[in-house]
Amino acid sequence: MTFEPTKITRQHVIQAMTELAIGELKVRPSTGYDLYYNGETYPPKDIMRLAHEYATGEYLWQPGGGEPTNKYLKALGFIVLPKEEIPYIEGSKLSPLFGKYNRAINETDWLKIKEIYKFNFIKWFEENVNLHNTDAEIKSKIIETQKISFDPHTNVKGINFLQTIVRYQDEYITTDDLQLIRKIINGDVYLTEQT
Repeated sequence: MTFEPTKITRQHVIQAMTELAIGELKVRPSTGYDLYYNGETYPPKDIMRLAHEYATGEYLWQPGGGEPTNKYLKALGFIVLPKEEIPYIEGSKLSPLFGKYNRAINETDWLKIKEIYKFNFIKWFEENVNLHNTDAEIKSKIIETQKISFDPHTNVKGINFLQTIVRYQDEYITTDDLQLIRKIINGDVYLTEQT
């Protein structure tokens, strides 16, 4: 039996995931990492065994679990995540939803009037808040938003979700929130349901 991982292509991996998704082949769940593809997760080593079989005819995978296997999948452009980071929210899947939402706002008078404050707030935030500033500076900027009207159709000041937080005497945004936002923007953290 010859181990030839360099013969495995992206298409072989996709073919292996398709076979596994059909459900006829029984495999054990992975223990530490999952291959994430199109909203589904797969055990990396078993996928690579199948992919190796498609590439060479041999159902074989020699590297151990974890990074020795994951590096091959990552090199082929796949996402491999630690199990605790699943479910993963893929930004490219959210982008069309943002586009639909934006079109709905632009094409619907009611939404255009009632939802514009959110976009005005985001624009103000982008123009006035530098995430490289200290946490205290950022918090003071966010507190400042409660003195500004973002809705051109009313005199209401602030943003309603921030007003609710104030009503319950909570912080606008915590230091942990700011650190997480920085990590997401820098690509140091994958966006998950927990984040």
